[in-house]
Amino acid sequence: MTSKMKGISGLVVLLSVLVVLSHCASVYKEAAPTLPGVKAEDMSADIERLEEIADKDADPSVRAKAQLRLAKLYSAHKNPKPNYQQALKRLEMYLSFNPAEGEADEMQNWLALLRELVREHDELRKAKQTINQLTKENKELKDTLQGLKDLDIKMEEKRRQVK
Repeated sequence: MTSKMKGISGLVVLLSVLVVLSHCASVYKEAAPTLPGVKAEDMSADIERLEEIADKDADPSVRAKAQLRLAKLYSAHKNPKPNYQQALKRLEMYLSFNPAEGEADEMQNWLALLRELVREHDELRKAKQTINQLTKENKELKDTLQGLKDLDIKMEEKRRQVK
């Protein structure tokens, strides 16, 4: 009789653990920033539609959800033209609607990553501008140097003629 009770109580404990674990898995799945069913070719249309909702909908909760969705779409790995600056802007707007969510580690990590990406992008853009400017100046210097070489050759020819 006691072995039967132990078997039943073991089964109850096992089922309890399975229920708890399945609940944890579903909570994690809901919190993960996934974009199920989004295709790369549909992203620009989704973004356009969500921008309209995020900027003009009368319901603040709908606007907030649209801001979060936009942040996810702009930074999605499937996006052929990700825009991390817009993703950061939309995430910050979402958090202005829901400041309590901004305290979550996941949101803070996402914010930090987006801020760093935007900063790096700005630095890269400035570096490219500097490179373009230096390339232009280098070409001008090469042209000037070639002009001086040509002038030197002409002067040398005139010296030979004078002698």
